[in-house]
Amino acid sequence: MHENDRSILTAALRKASIDYQRQTPRPTLAGGGPSKQIMDELEAAFESCATYRAVAGKVLSVEARDQSLTGTV
Repeated sequence: MHENDRSILTAALRKASIDYQRQTPRPTLAGGGPSKQIMDELEAAFESCATYRAVAGKVLSVEARDQSLTGTV
């Protein structure tokens, strides 16, 4: 991972964590979560990372890989 990518993601995740901790009422496993704004900011952070852009859309699931190796669909 490029150092710049690490800085971008660290800052975005730190901000998301602070936002999540400030939510009232406190989020639980049954509900709550980061706001749409925070999720949009995380998405933008990932998309700005060179490492992510290099593999975006190119990662196959294990199932797809196995099917391509065996010739089954």
